[in-house]
Amino acid sequence: MRIAAAIGGITAVLTYTIAHMVGSGFLVRLLLGIPYELAEVIVGAVMLAYVLFGGVLTTTWLPIIKAGLLLGGVSVLLVLALGQFNFTPRRSTVWVDVLHNAKRIIGLRNPCLISMPAAFVVGYVVSLMTPKVAQEKVEDEKLRTYLGVGAE
Repeated sequence: MRIAAAIGGITAVLTYTIAHMVGSGFLVRLLLGIPYELAEVIVGAVMLAYVLFGGVLTTTWLPIIKAGLLLGGVSVLLVLALGQFNFTPRRSTVWVDVLHNAKRIIGLRNPCLISMPAAFVVGYVVSLMTPKVAQEKVEDEKLRTYLGVGAE
């Protein structure tokens, strides 16, 4: 039973670690302009040093702290957003109740029931018509946007 647990644990850790190393190596390659293999060695050395000097306790607590910060941030945003509506449970519309316009643009109380599915369908149809070359360019642009690579 111990051997099966060890094999299962090592498999899970390797899967998790490999995914992180591949992604991190790719990002380091883009940021520093170095070969991918060298980026992987750097990422591996940093991960090894992190675990060796910080220990398993640090490796365990890091995701816990990140999850706590994420939940805390989302909770603060939720309270701030509800505060804009005086914490009332009634349904309000932004156009009339928040922006104080005289009447709705569309007769529906909740026009997103039409606009959100329509936006999804249009986005899906456009994505089907997009050529592969354009999709590859979009992926490159996403990396530039997220990482700031190539920003002027």
